[in-house]
Amino acid sequence: MKLEIDQKIFYKWGFFIFIFVASMNTISLFQLLYLMRFEFVTQILSAFGSLLFNYLIAGFFYYLWSGTKVSIPDNEFEKMFKDMKGGPDDTTKTKTKNGRS
Repeated sequence: MKLEIDQKIFYKWGFFIFIFVASMNTISLFQLLYLMRFEFVTQILSAFGSLLFNYLIAGFFYYLWSGTKVSIPDNEFEKMFKDMKGGPDDTTKTKTKNGRS
């Protein structure tokens, strides 16, 4: 049995999971800053770097997810393509200077 995962669903879940993780880490960071639980400045820098990385990954998943959305349905694209072919802008039916088409 072969397991197939739809890209759109995978990117959507990846986005929501990383947003959830990043938001929970943001809340934890503010709680630790409020309680003054950090002993070293490097711990604060590491926490902010981790948050930035989580938000960047969430943004990347959102970018991939938005790339799977279809801008024009297939039937509309075919209809527009057929309308353009043979329309007034069709250069294949124009006459040349010597009168032949």
